[in-house]
Amino acid sequence: MVAKTETFQDNFDDNSIDPTKWNNLDGSQIVETNYELEITNTLSTTFYEIQSVNQYDLTSSYVFVKLVVDNPALLYNDPSFLVFIDGDNYLVFLIESNVLYAQYYSGGTQHPVSNVAYNATNHKWLRMRESGGTTYWDTSPDGLTWTNFTSAGNPIVLTSVYISLGSGTYSVSGVTTARFDNLNTLGSAICAWIGQ
Repeated sequence: MVAKTETFQDNFDDNSIDPTKWNNLDGSQIVETNYELEITNTLSTTFYEIQSVNQYDLTSSYVFVKLVVDNPALLYNDPSFLVFIDGDNYLVFLIESNVLYAQYYSGGTQHPVSNVAYNATNHKWLRMRESGGTTYWDTSPDGLTWTNFTSAGNPIVLTSVYISLGSGTYSVSGVTTARFDNLNTLGSAICAWIGQ
């Protein structure tokens, strides 16, 4: 039986990527440091990511993460938060050139769902969830109060998916850093999904 996505948690607080949770596909480009997951990009056409070791079931469940942004004006490292079956079938939250996108790929075809100018306060937390045959992309300023960003009828089968965090510098060259924190955790707070 595949566990629900909400059971997959990592607060990134031990400064070491847990190999029982994550496949680090890009070695030293991805590290846990300063109690966060940090992805450093050094090229203009490269994407780096970590992927969950196990598959999870997103149906009637959720997965969320905090995006750490110090200076939104410099947000050109295209941080990405994915739920996927494979490279042709996935859901994604993506920030590119200060625009927040929700989209999915089905059979290798891109389907944009919605986009808006990225707001570092309102879009600090990102969540994908499924309920009753509908997939939802939500945002939050604090990880507690959520606003639905967009939704779509389930575009892919969501009962056995991987979770990925990544970053790529397609719009700029030079060194940039994307940082994530608190995957399905709110520090010491007890987090319960209330189906918003």
